[in-house]
Amino acid sequence: MKKSIALIVFSLLGYQGFAQFKFERKVDKVANAGWHQVIIPNQLLTKLNADFGDIRIYDASRNEIPYLLKISQDETAQSDIPLKAYNLSKKNDALFFTIKQSEKSLANQATMELNKRNYDCLVKIDGSNDEQEWFEVASRLRIVSINDQGIQYKSNTVSWPSSNFQFLRFQVSNTSPKEFGSIALSQVVTQHGMFDSLSASVQSKTENKVTEFNFRFSESAFISKLKLQFDAGQKFYRNFTLEVLKDSVKTEKGWVPNYYTLQSGVLASFQNNFIDFNPTVLQQLRLIVYNLDNPPIKLSAAQAFSPRVTLVAQLPQGDLLLKYGNDRISKPNYDLSHFTNEIPSQLPLVRLQNEQSIAAEAAEKEAPWFKNQNWLWAAMLLILGLLGYFTFTMIRKA
Repeated sequence: MKKSIALIVFSLLGYQGFAQFKFERKVDKVANAGWHQVIIPNQLLTKLNADFGDIRIYDASRNEIPYLLKISQDETAQSDIPLKAYNLSKKNDALFFTIKQSEKSLANQATMELNKRNYDCLVKIDGSNDEQEWFEVASRLRIVSINDQGIQYKSNTVSWPSSNFQFLRFQVSNTSPKEFGSIALSQVVTQHGMFDSLSASVQSKTENKVTEFNFRFSESAFISKLKLQFDAGQKFYRNFTLEVLKDSVKTEKGWVPNYYTLQSGVLASFQNNFIDFNPTVLQQLRLIVYNLDNPPIKLSAAQAFSPRVTLVAQLPQGDLLLKYGNDRISKPNYDLSHFTNEIPSQLPLVRLQNEQSIAAEAAEKEAPWFKNQNWLWAAMLLILGLLGYFTFTMIRKA
């Protein structure tokens, strides 16, 4: 009896979960069954739960098909290279040193330490195969160290294009005296993810030594990076907080926006100002810059980046349907998540068709004999009452 009641409960809940999807899209027919990928558009992502767990894909017989969601990102692998600097020398306020590379380990990144607390230096790198004829590899790279009035900041890593020169010569120059400390070399290989670029309207205001930049996008989007460019000629080092608009609360004084923090850190004129944060569906961002006693900085351009999201699954031939938009179901737990290494790296692409709203239509098709869900709650209350009765009876017998 209890097993029958449990089955009824689960079947009712399962039916409810399927019926409560708000949207669906047909998937283009698959010619050959096997592994495929489906690109999930930004417009679809903005209608999902926060964990993107309310996507389901079904075949023509309404069998649920397991899938994986992949969010594109830059993947970086770094390996240290134990090489030593030699030919240390100075000339006209410039510091020189050389490293010799092996054929198997070609460095393209270096972290340098100078025996000085504060410095701001430009780095030039030349390459050679015989230490006689030198060719420019990179120039005007910058390393900075600040230890002053409670501020501690260091940016002493430089990167350059991979090259097969056997010798690399570094020139570190500025107008202040300096002593070489150490250099750590590495090879960095980055596989860039797929991102779509988005632009936003920007408004700014400065009050009480704080500049506030407000970014608004034309529609909600899934964003993970913000690139900022400031007017040339400005010298600055400022703390910042990046916030996203969550909602607004109505008060006696009107609507008050509610923000939460995505990222915080430092903006500086001597670095590329990329702000990375956890991918988030948003429409408005607020960047707060703390000026202290300095004039406000001027923003010349801003660009946001949306990571590509793909659904990966073993798809059968025939008609397929993607359903989404259901706040009553949890994220699925498929065995597929344990076998990601077996998924091919190159997958054929199938496309989604236009979105269809199914909220009202589904209720009519699934249960044309009722107009609301009151009967469902009544049935569940009855079942819970029966379970309580049987529990009480068993306790009395015991």
